[in-house]
Amino acid sequence: MMQDVQKGTIKLSDPISRYLPDFGSGKRADVTIEHLLRSTSGLGEPSGLPANIDVDPLEFCDVPMASEPGRKFRYTNCDFVVAGLILETVNELAWTDLLQSRILDPIGMTGTGVITGPVTDGSVRVSGRPELFGASAAMFGPAEDLLKFNAALMDGSLLTEETLEQLWDGDPSKGFVALGQWAFSAPLKGCEGSVALVERRGHIGSIQIRNLVAPELGMSFVAFTQAQDAEFGEIWMGQGVSFDLASKSFCE
Repeated sequence: MMQDVQKGTIKLSDPISRYLPDFGSGKRADVTIEHLLRSTSGLGEPSGLPANIDVDPLEFCDVPMASEPGRKFRYTNCDFVVAGLILETVNELAWTDLLQSRILDPIGMTGTGVITGPVTDGSVRVSGRPELFGASAAMFGPAEDLLKFNAALMDGSLLTEETLEQLWDGDPSKGFVALGQWAFSAPLKGCEGSVALVERRGHIGSIQIRNLVAPELGMSFVAFTQAQDAEFGEIWMGQGVSFDLASKSFCE
């Protein structure tokens, strides 16, 4: 999405009705691209899961608004499902093709792809159905590929410095949520002063992921677990597994 913003084919301030006029009508008329990416759209979260991957995503996400657009952070998978459909409308390509040609191939994320059916690998315990979440969560790949992605963001391979600043602009009034992640500063053990951090969390079924970038240090770490009830803690509180990993990775 930010690559399209960079090219000028999409503006963060654009209402979603510009691209999806039927879905963006009524109470959704004031929802913008930025609201989707910052999870402040107010879109509701459907109950349950779609029956299969052929269900119309817009019909699935056509549920009552949960709050007024822009008012508060409230995560819903539909924010990213709708964002994926907007990308497809603008580029006239499937979001999976855009992912492959713009990100995976250029930076060599060879182990990453899109899940198209139930996970049958017995070594991976997945209690959810990731393939049903489309552009919100239907991806798989190794931790090493996420490290490549982080490095490509930091070295300018994917976005310009100006666009990256937009992407990582954490809003203090909404818990430092940025566009698709959180951006904040926190003290770490072994570092002097606070460290600027960008964090993205993932949790679906039995899988949890933490992806943490320290842009000013040019470093990042990725943690995966299949323990659904694993507690990572909060870095800004100075405790927990995430705090310990960040301190070890970036400072000690």
